[in-house]
Amino acid sequence: MTEVSATLALELEAVPCPLCGGRDIATLGWLGDVSLGVPGTFPLARCRGCGLLHQNPRVRDDDLPRAYPDNYPPHTRDAEMPRMLRRAGTAVRWAAIFTLKSYFTVNVSILEGQRIVRHGVYRVIRHPSYTGLLLRYLGFGLAFANWLSAALIFLPLCAATLYRIRVEEVALRERFGEEYLSYARATKRLIPGVY
Repeated sequence: MTEVSATLALELEAVPCPLCGGRDIATLGWLGDVSLGVPGTFPLARCRGCGLLHQNPRVRDDDLPRAYPDNYPPHTRDAEMPRMLRRAGTAVRWAAIFTLKSYFTVNVSILEGQRIVRHGVYRVIRHPSYTGLLLRYLGFGLAFANWLSAALIFLPLCAATLYRIRVEEVALRERFGEEYLSYARATKRLIPGVY
């Protein structure tokens, strides 16, 4: 594999799909890093098993320090932060779902006999399942190591989530009145102590 850059002469290695482990990979083309200007071109591939787009073949682990310039943003070299955001988001979302139990629905609706839940994660924020969802998608966006990708993935979902929160809160105020208003005054929507 020599398509990377003549000036860098980086070694590439074929790897299994990071999602499904499959080895049936199709190279779609060679792309440059237009956002941060890393020299050379890199392969964009699609796994024929699960459809995941990823870099394959990729720069060998021992060549990674030479592949990125010194001014490359640190978050893009470390895949741990996006991974931690996705894991934290999943944990928060599942904690919210398990706390609500049968009251959790995918549609904005208030079930017969439903009460305002004030324990668990709902003790500090009113919409923890959305907090978890947003953390997950922020992690997905940052995993692409490109701020434009992060914005395109995260911002539309954030806008839709904020709209849905408004719709939900109207329904909760109509159903529970002062009880919900009191709960709303004591908690934040998504981020403890902030918003």
